[in-house]
Amino acid sequence: MFSCAQPQENLYHLSIYLPRMEQDEIDFFNLLKKLETQSNFAFSIEVKGEKAFSLEAKKKLAIWFKENKTHLEKTCKGFAKISYKKHDHDKQEALQKAFPCPYQVFKNRLAATEWLLQLTSR
Repeated sequence: MFSCAQPQENLYHLSIYLPRMEQDEIDFFNLLKKLETQSNFAFSIEVKGEKAFSLEAKKKLAIWFKENKTHLEKTCKGFAKISYKKHDHDKQEALQKAFPCPYQVFKNRLAATEWLLQLTSR
């Protein structure tokens, strides 16, 4: 399932977890479309269980990030990944270089939210 909480106007918490639904990818891309019109925003994503989107969705996501890189550089204040896996924490440095906005991996939503609130208040 995919869900998006918006505790503040410019802060989004995305969750992807089991069971997966066909609608999940559509809902995820609808949210990305919404972010194209936002400014001064930040978001976190938490994935539980099998996280793989379809190959088509992965390609679409790569294209979306490429097409929106400039917008993200100007308007996205931060991207936090909430993960309990060591592998995600080990990849953090490489992803920090790849993303056009500040990127950090956290072990819980509270720490991620505090970091994102700090970034959006600047």
